[in-house]
Amino acid sequence: DRASRLDGGLGKRLKSARAWMEQVGKAPLDPIVDTTRLRNAIGFLESCEREQTASSLSLIAEAANETVKTIRSRFDGDREELRSLRSEKSDLQAQIDLLQRGVSPGPQPLLAALKSQLPLLPNQTPPRALREVCEVSDESWRAAAEVVFEEKFAVLVESGHYEAAAAILRKLPVSDLVSAGSQRLIDITAVRALKPSAKKGSLAELLQTSDDDARACIDSLFGDMVRVEDPAKLDRHSSAVAPDGLHKRAGSLVRPSPYNGTPFSGKEGLKRQLEMKRQRLGEIEASLRRLEPIELEVERLIRERASAIPEHEDVIKELIRIEDLPKKKELHDELMEQLQAIATDEFDRIRDDIEALAEQLVSYDAERTSILKKGRIREIQETEKLLTQLMENAGRREDEFSKVKLRIDIQRHHARYVSWKKEASDYTPAPDVLANEFRKAAAQAEVAAKEATGDLKVAMLDFKKTFAPKFDDLPEDGADTTPYESRLQQIEHANIPEYEKKSVTERKRWESLFRTQVLSRMQQALKNVENIISLLNHQLKRPIGHDRYKIERRPNPEYKIYRDLIDLNALHHEDELFFASMGGELQDALQSFLQLLVQNGSSPEAARLLDYRQYFDYRLLVSDIRDPDCTQIDIDRQGGKMSGGENQSPYFVAILASYLHAYNRHESRRKEPSLALVPIDEAFSKLSGERIQNCIQAMSELDLQGMFSMSSGNIPYAFSQCDELIVISRKEERRGTRVGVRNVPVVLFRDSPEGRKWIAESEQEEVKGG
Repeated sequence: DRASRLDGGLGKRLKSARAWMEQVGKAPLDPIVDTTRLRNAIGFLESCEREQTASSLSLIAEAANETVKTIRSRFDGDREELRSLRSEKSDLQAQIDLLQRGVSPGPQPLLAALKSQLPLLPNQTPPRALREVCEVSDESWRAAAEVVFEEKFAVLVESGHYEAAAAILRKLPVSDLVSAGSQRLIDITAVRALKPSAKKGSLAELLQTSDDDARACIDSLFGDMVRVEDPAKLDRHSSAVAPDGLHKRAGSLVRPSPYNGTPFSGKEGLKRQLEMKRQRLGEIEASLRRLEPIELEVERLIRERASAIPEHEDVIKELIRIEDLPKKKELHDELMEQLQAIATDEFDRIRDDIEALAEQLVSYDAERTSILKKGRIREIQETEKLLTQLMENAGRREDEFSKVKLRIDIQRHHARYVSWKKEASDYTPAPDVLANEFRKAAAQAEVAAKEATGDLKVAMLDFKKTFAPKFDDLPEDGADTTPYESRLQQIEHANIPEYEKKSVTERKRWESLFRTQVLSRMQQALKNVENIISLLNHQLKRPIGHDRYKIERRPNPEYKIYRDLIDLNALHHEDELFFASMGGELQDALQSFLQLLVQNGSSPEAARLLDYRQYFDYRLLVSDIRDPDCTQIDIDRQGGKMSGGENQSPYFVAILASYLHAYNRHESRRKEPSLALVPIDEAFSKLSGERIQNCIQAMSELDLQGMFSMSSGNIPYAFSQCDELIVISRKEERRGTRVGVRNVPVVLFRDSPEGRKWIAESEQEEVKGG
């Protein structure tokens, strides 16, 4: 039965191995994976004798492992291409998101800092980069304009704000300068003093702008640079430029880096750049759609190898047991013959002996009773007591010996025992002296054993601590070293250099993934938050009533070490430089971060570390424009000390900021169509009439539409700022015994005669009430 079951199991193994081999042959790899070795191994197993089954199974396992290696090597090129495409796709998506909001994808730390920190009054022109207010009028000269116009990212501010802007420039972090390059601030007063003008046919004529300050800057930069079609004619002018960007200026002929085809100048340039990046994103997604099914199929084949061609050790053990069956059967037959050959008269003799011994026991018991009756009871009791003590002592010694025998394999120390015994016998033949020497040697051995056990405990603890938590299941009491010895044997027979090479490769892969998928994305997210806050603060600089609001971002001290990791990641492009530059606290933070993601990636702690919003604390600040010297009030800290209206206004501002971000209603996309609807339930419940009107006016200035549900008491203040009023009244209707409620809407338009009359009556009632 066992042999038939084994044959059936081998048949299933052959069937699954052949099915897996056929799937490998159909794998979408180029060139096709050669399965000849695996096919030959399967054929050999089908035709071999039973004693050759073990070696045949080993051949199949080796052939399957070699096939898996071939699959991996065939897919290595596509795997590297997939990694590159996914990284490029992530960067492109972030850049497209910025371009859709009208923001240049390149880092502009100075412009962002000025927009968020520079105090502006209403109707003052905000900071802007030169490229934002310039358009290239002739696309045939786009390449020359892009490569020569190095100052396109220079920031332009009003003359009255130059000193404050210069102070902000000097305080920019070094990490921002390393990632973004040099930052330029234009002194418009100095530019105007030069009274620049543009020559006819100059490059400045191609850069169109309606901003007077930008016009002066462009004329000062390119007003003398004449456009020539033939590069050979550059020497005819003191300053000139060719269509490919080759130009002459201040006595120097400059050949700049070739134009990479990415336009930055003007809104039209960003629009063309957005189209280019969307086209590239489409190409990447097409490549991913081609490669990802291949990746899934390769991973499936590698994953199913273990189930299709399982380990063969259990089959080999079963084969050994089957081979031993004939010998076991012969031994069984011999033992049965011996059992049957035993004579029954021997059993009868043994039974007679038992009966005789039982009679003898009865006579001994009677003799003991007679002795007790003769008065020698005390002597007998003392003898029995001594015998009991000796038996107890012997029992304890036997128990101690059993424990030692179980704890220690005395067979391993038999040679040592024999040498000790011979040495003691040669030393003195006297048994008492010999026993005393043995006791001394035993005491010394016990001390040495305790010291060795202590050293073993320390070594075991150090070993487990060094490689924790991999070997937490190993003992640490110092009593048994068998698990450590077996582990040592495995290591001694393992291919350590190969494992070291795999470990280095795997570590590099994990480190690269950690940088691209975690740190780089976190950096992009934090930059995106910085840009969003800058855009929102630019809109919130318009006062709402007498209050001006500002969103401020402050570093969270708890996440400082992780922000340092992100900044360090931005400074180094190579993985080796990045990881080599860390030490101490940063190295510990990186290791704990990686360990948490690998071992417990779904935990709340990992979710908090991957949430970029946790890295900063966000505050909403409010100041009174009537008092320029007043300090800004932190809403979160001072909210409990403010009145109901003062408390509710900031939340209304927060709602406006959220909808501005949701609808992308910042300055560069203000003209694009959008619903921009802000529905608010129970609006303005605690605000005064003046604050209600200020809030609605602010919403209108931000090009947002409002739909408010409010109590009737606030309607007179709000209706003068709204387009229409819808009053809902409840009317009960009875039909037989049933009572129903119907909502009846009435619409009143502000510009209608009824609406103007209602507003006038409300204002008169307010005056009378005042």
